[in-house]
Amino acid sequence: MPYTYSRPTVFPELATDDVYNGLLDAINVQEPPTGIKTNGYNYGAKLPREYHNWYGRTTCNWLLYTDERITTILTSKTTQDADNYFRSQW
Repeated sequence: MPYTYSRPTVFPELATDDVYNGLLDAINVQEPPTGIKTNGYNYGAKLPREYHNWYGRTTCNWLLYTDERITTILTSKTTQDADNYFRSQW
C-alpha cells in the first residue's frame, strides 16, 4: 500500500534575515566557496555557521519557489493552461 504524504503546514526556514555579528565581524549567511559546494567537506572539517545558514536559506527559497509554481499549475483552469504555463517556464 503506497504511503500518502500530507502537505506540510510550514516551510523549513533558516536564517531568513541577514544579521551582523559584531563580535565576529561577520554576517550570519555566507555562500561557501566553489570547492566546498563541489566536493563537500573533508573528514573532520567543521561546518561554519555562515555556510550552514546559506544552505538552509537557499533550500527554503527553492522550496517556496517550487511550491508557488506547483500551486499555479494545479489551480490552472484547464490541463492546456497548465501545460502552456509549464512550457513557458523553460
